[in-house]
This record gives sequence, structure tokens and C-alpha cells, in this order.
Amino acid sequence: MTIPFAVVADHASADSSGKLNLLGVFERITVQRFPSIHKRLYLVFRISCPVNEANRQFELTLKFLDQDGREEFKIGPLKSKVPDVRPDGAPIEIPMILELENLQLIKEGRHEWKIEVDGDTKAQIPITISVKGQEKLDV
Repeated sequence: MTIPFAVVADHASADSSGKLNLLGVFERITVQRFPSIHKRLYLVFRISCPVNEANRQFELTLKFLDQDGREEFKIGPLKSKVPDVRPDGAPIEIPMILELENLQLIKEGRHEWKIEVDGDTKAQIPITISVKGQEKLDV
């Protein structure tokens, strides 16, 4: 099981075929001051599974970590199941969209979303949080 694609966006949806629709993909949040509330964001990723993992149960956990690796908050573990095998025998793709509202931001710096499946880190999404007027370019 892998996560070949993961982003943070302003909005996201998926159609019935699993095609992801993204609006406003970003890697930086600028606030007026701390603490601050970010009204809404979407964590969007795709889980890819070989056919031999069809119908397997798994646990998904998302952690928001500060620049020192400290956990600011956690979602999960969420229990899920890999869908049945596709008729064409291709790898099983699971689009995942999590809408988060009123995200409390307490300090600036480089943060990351860590996505774990059954306790193993499968993806990391970096995000920089800064105060308006004090933004720094990542070099």
C-alpha cells in the first residue's frame, strides 16, 4: 500500500470514477497573529494497493506536526477497507478527501501532515505557517 499523491487544497471533490478535482493547492498559510483559526482546508491523497490487498482492513491516521516533530493534533485512527479487485486487474486506487474546519494554528514555522497506514508513515505534506509581513521564502 502506497500513497503516490498527497496535497492540501482550498477545495476538493471526486467523481464516481474516482477522478479528483482540486482547487487552490497550497503549501503556505499566512495569518495575522497567533493563535489563529484557518476556516477550512482539504487533505487530498490517493492510496494505491496491489490486487492481493483487496478487501483488507486498515487503519488511517493523520498527524499535524510542528517543525520540531511535536504532534499538534491527530485524526484517527480511522478504520477503512480496501475495495474489491478491479475487473481489469489494475492496482486498486482509493481517492481520499478529508475536509477540516476551524484548524487552530498556534505557531509559525514549517509544519507537516503525516499520513500513516497501520502505523507506518506513507506520505508527508509540508506546509509553512507564517505571520503576515514576516513571510520568508523557502530556499
